[in-house]
Amino acid sequence: MRSAFLLGLLLISFPAAAEKLSAGSESTCEAMTGVTAPATRLEKASFIPDKPGLPHFCQIEGEIRDRINFVLRMPVKNWNGKFSVAGCGGFCGSLNPEKPGYSNSINEALKLGYAAIMTDSGHKAESW
Repeated sequence: MRSAFLLGLLLISFPAAAEKLSAGSESTCEAMTGVTAPATRLEKASFIPDKPGLPHFCQIEGEIRDRINFVLRMPVKNWNGKFSVAGCGGFCGSLNPEKPGYSNSINEALKLGYAAIMTDSGHKAESW
């Protein structure tokens, strides 16, 4: 729950960037790399225009408190202003938003216009 709070804080900390992303600014996405928020580091940001079945989105990868990894997918157009969190729990061990099943729920939220985030809850191991 703490990681969800911190990730929500991330979106709140960068409302101008979130608004620019939802207006369709590819360069804003890439400019987010290296941005910091309280205890949060954004390590990689990529504009993804061509994932089959998904709207164009900005994928931001980073780390919270030097131990919790996350993947954030932000719709580039038509963001509904809402935020969805999907944890990976103790059995995942890695972040793979393309994996079929429950961990892929961030893609379903993304299709509905949500900013969608998944975390590894700080657990790093071989994924089941």
